[in-house]
This record gives sequence, C-alpha cells and structure tokens, in this order.
Amino acid sequence: MSTPTPLWSPSSERIAAANITRFIQRVNVACGARLTDYASLYQWSIEHREEFWAELWSFCGVRASRKYTSVIENGDAMPGAKWFVGSELNFAENLLARDDDTIALIFVMNGPGVASFPTSNYALKWRAWRQVSSALASSAAIASRGSCRTCPKPS
Repeated sequence: MSTPTPLWSPSSERIAAANITRFIQRVNVACGARLTDYASLYQWSIEHREEFWAELWSFCGVRASRKYTSVIENGDAMPGAKWFVGSELNFAENLLARDDDTIALIFVMNGPGVASFPTSNYALKWRAWRQVSSALASSAAIASRGSCRTCPKPS
C-alpha cells in the first residue's frame, strides 16, 4: 500500500519560523534532547512528561502569581491526575497578555453554503475587557479573588 500524497506541505522557511520548531529547539537545548520533528517531540513528551509540560509552561510564558511546586501528581490516574500543583494564576491575565493587532481568535463558522473565518485581535479583546471592567466598576460590583466561577450545565 502506498503512502498518500499530502494535499499541502509547508515550505522550509515556514517550518523554520514555526512556533513548534522554536519549541523543539528550546527543548533540545534545555533538556539535552535530540528532537528533529513533531513525531520525535510527541514521543519525547510521552517519555518525559514532566519535563515536556514544564518546558511548555515556560515557553508559552504562562503568567502566575505562584508557580507550580509539582508539574503532575498521580500522573497515571486519568482522570484523577493533578496538573501544575500549587500554581495560582489568573486566566484572564493570560488571555489578555498582549495588546496589539496580533490575531487572538479565529472563528470558524460552517453550515450549508457558509464558510467564513472572522478574526479578533488582542487589541479588540482589550477594548471589550475595558468596557466590561468599566461597566462592572460603575455598577458597584466588587472584584475579589475567586469572583469567577464555572456553572454546571443546565439540564
């Protein structure tokens, strides 16, 4: 059986400029790995789970008021594993880490006769956040730790 031909392959320039290539290079330097491509990174991430996730945390620039004390606890229990134990972070702070025209979200809308990909950038997210923040402040809403909660899905 022959291997199917890909519909598209990135150029060598695009591969060199890709974030995953930068991450592979970082892992190679920081961890003494010899990764060359996605497949080798994938295999290494399985064999070196804690190192992989610690490097990814750092590479992505996760902002935290308290860094984790352990990358994973009870890692063989899925579900049941605990990730980045001891860390404390503000999800919104990480989502709003930039304030520029870089694309932040790409919405994919599909349907009969519809295929559109509108985008939103970080500057637009910040503008929306400032409006929400201002509205909350003027309505005397009090911000406090733990004021954001998830709600169960209604039945």
